[in-house]
Amino acid sequence: MRFLAMITLCFVMVFTACNKEDLTTTQDLINTDLDERSKEKEKSTDAKKEKDDEKWEKIEVSPIVKTDDCDYPISGIIEYVQAGVVVATLDYGDGTCDDLVTITKDGTTEEISLNEKDQKKNKTEKDSKADKTAWTENEVSPVVKTEDCDYPVSGIIEYVQAGVVVATLDYGDGTCDDLATITKDGNTEEISLSEKDKKDEKWDKDEKEDKGEKDKGGS
Repeated sequence: MRFLAMITLCFVMVFTACNKEDLTTTQDLINTDLDERSKEKEKSTDAKKEKDDEKWEKIEVSPIVKTDDCDYPISGIIEYVQAGVVVATLDYGDGTCDDLVTITKDGTTEEISLNEKDQKKNKTEKDSKADKTAWTENEVSPVVKTEDCDYPVSGIIEYVQAGVVVATLDYGDGTCDDLATITKDGNTEEISLSEKDKKDEKWDKDEKEDKGEKDKGGS
């Protein structure tokens, strides 16, 4: 009987020890998870603070005055503030109608022309649009010309615009003729290169005649 009681007591002690060990392990896992979440939150907070510090706000120190007879503001001061510090100041002047503005940044003061700035901006926008509308020729297969034929007998050219193939020109399978196949906007058309040359010649002739008449009219 005593032997049975001792076995029971030992079992209870072992079970209790295991439960304590499991509880300790579980608590450690919870603490580790909480620590990781806390670190992630700190990182997120620091990143948000850095992002907020990068932002700047525009403060109108004195009102910006515009008049109907002037293309640009004639007076007014604007401060640009980042992380509570004034990083730049823009001064439109003393009321004189001109295109000048004074910028102070990093301890340096510079007078610039708003008209020239607008022209540069317009040129940049124009160049950007031109880049998007410009196209290039890619010779997919060599364009072959022979001495006994007035036009290419074979070869394929792709016309690419903004990285997209917008048209394909196929000169054929080697037969000597004036035909070429154009594929554009999903449509394929066979054209006569000789007819195209005639139209181009007529267009050049008409343009020269128009220019000659304009020159006569101006003299």
